[in-house]
Amino acid sequence: MNAVFLLFVLCTLRDVISAANNTAKKLSHESSLPSVFIIGAMKAGTTSLSQIFRAHDEFCHDNLKEKNFFSFDQNYKHGKQWYIKTFPDCGASVTLDATPTYFSDPETPKRLKEFFSPQELRRKKFVLILREPVSRLYSEYQFRHRGCLRYLKSHPSSSTTDHMQSPFCMRMLPDTYTKSKKPSVDISTIDYKRSYAITILHANAPDTYTKSKKPFVDISTATMEQLAKQLLDFPSFLQVDHGLTAMKRSDYHEHWARWLEVVRRDQLFVVNFKTLISQSNDVLSRLRVFLHLESDWSANTTLPKPISHVDYDSGMSCDLRAQLVKRYEREGPQLAKDISAGLINKLEPPFPAFDPALEAPPCIKSRPKIPSSSSSNSSTPSPGNSKQKKTQPSSSPTKLVK
Repeated sequence: MNAVFLLFVLCTLRDVISAANNTAKKLSHESSLPSVFIIGAMKAGTTSLSQIFRAHDEFCHDNLKEKNFFSFDQNYKHGKQWYIKTFPDCGASVTLDATPTYFSDPETPKRLKEFFSPQELRRKKFVLILREPVSRLYSEYQFRHRGCLRYLKSHPSSSTTDHMQSPFCMRMLPDTYTKSKKPSVDISTIDYKRSYAITILHANAPDTYTKSKKPFVDISTATMEQLAKQLLDFPSFLQVDHGLTAMKRSDYHEHWARWLEVVRRDQLFVVNFKTLISQSNDVLSRLRVFLHLESDWSANTTLPKPISHVDYDSGMSCDLRAQLVKRYEREGPQLAKDISAGLINKLEPPFPAFDPALEAPPCIKSRPKIPSSSSSNSSTPSPGNSKQKKTQPSSSPTKLVK
């Protein structure tokens, strides 16, 4: 009888110890949830900054920079335990989620509030880099443009359908869309209401976009310039759903107001992209204090200088650039004022207003078409009509101007 009782006690004790260990392991793993978020903006240096963070001794990280948990429906629906398992178990180290889509995604702030308790959310730190809106938008277009070109050259034997379904080219091949492909666009007439919904649709049902079967060039023999002509140019990109979403990402005022409804101003560290590049040592010193890091950054820590790419004639006309600059007018001095308002900790560097004249990308000025002798008679105005017809832009090589 005593032996049976002793066995019962030992088994019970084993179960208690096992449950305690599992609970401790779960709590330890939950402590690995990120305490620091880099939330954006896309194409504003988030990759370079996250690499610097990950090189620091006090940061725990894996090889996946962007979790996209709060901004992608298909990830968020997996729940808390799924998100926890995407992070390594690092104990008391600082854990990072660097996902630049968080800032512009309308669902992310609400989901953060749902996911964390009020006490947990108050302890989180958020780093935000903002870049001149037109430059950020054009950089995103060029990033997708270059990515698709590289994919096409590295997959010459793939089918056209495979190219359309590739995440690298789905946003850039004209065949994947049913919208207009006009050579120019009046952005004042664009409707943005469905852009975010379509982005989620793209992520969940890419086959929706692969209906057209237009013949493609022979990738194995085509030059990069020939391949580039197969892709959406910049004005056409702005008319498709992913281009509309890209434009919305630069509506900083709208996103800023949404985030301040969920987190306190002193939880945010906001820096101008230009300041981050030109005064990187000062910004990193301020960030170390903001993040409560004990040790300094690694030796020779630097941020790469941005490179301005002009991928063939991608269509950034001076007229289109002027439209975009006008569209983002409220992201200038007023945004800088709003960012500075309510700042208590004074750890951030001053946030200068964006200057599109200096920071917006170069534009392409079209040359007027020279009428041929055969068409000169038809374009000559009649004696009773003093108004001449407008000359059409040429498809000949264009001239880059600042």
